[in-house]
Amino acid sequence: MKYKLFVADYDGTLGGFEGINEETVKAIREYESRGGKFVVCTGRMFKNVRAICEHYGIADVVVSYQGARINDRKSGNTIFAGKIPQPLAVEVLNSLKGVPVKPAVLSDTALYYSENSEYIEMYKKANIVELVCVKDLAAAVAAGQFDALKINVICEGITVKEFMEKYGVGYGDKLIVNSGSPHLAEFVNPACSKGASVRLLAGYYGVGYDEIIAVGDSTNDMELIGGEWHGVAVGDGAEELKKIADEITVQYKDQPVKVLLEKYCL
Repeated sequence: MKYKLFVADYDGTLGGFEGINEETVKAIREYESRGGKFVVCTGRMFKNVRAICEHYGIADVVVSYQGARINDRKSGNTIFAGKIPQPLAVEVLNSLKGVPVKPAVLSDTALYYSENSEYIEMYKKANIVELVCVKDLAAAVAAGQFDALKINVICEGITVKEFMEKYGVGYGDKLIVNSGSPHLAEFVNPACSKGASVRLLAGYYGVGYDEIIAVGDSTNDMELIGGEWHGVAVGDGAEELKKIADEITVQYKDQPVKVLLEKYCL
């Protein structure tokens, strides 16, 4: 077994709203039975990704909210907890007023939004997270109604690239601004990034970086792939991600996680 810790993004890498391919699940179970540690690392809420992993009986540890939470899947106990500092979250949300976008805030308990969008409709149809509509996101965060673990921005009147170039700059090292899909930008605390999570997990499991493999498909996986470990980009993933990856594997439809497990770990 070349890699003792395998960290996989979820959407577009391991699975999607349709679930995970059973052949991939079988490979993960075999890897874990041999002592390997498999971790799902996603921007989704813990409650949602935990239910997915429970269904398939995989991944003892889950990274959610792009790294703001790391939890034991079975007990639910928190291994790491972070968030966007309240004043900074309020600043971001206020700055987006009047911009042709629709922000949403992921908290521990729900996905909060002020305006409906295709993104919100997708979650309504999937019925996998609690959705709460509030009048003013910035005011609600300022009032302490909920924490901002991650801020998603649905770009409907501007491209994600244009948004990031115009509104996603100026935060220095205080925030990571990236993209999770063609119409979605994300604000994340650098201390709670996917890359920071892998470093924490290396210590948690007592493995060296040379014993870790990570795979993802989107620009919000840049931190996940660009670390000191072996980073792999899905074949039909973002071009920016492929440029920094150590390896480019098969397309999502060809089960990249299964392919990598069979190549290196089984």
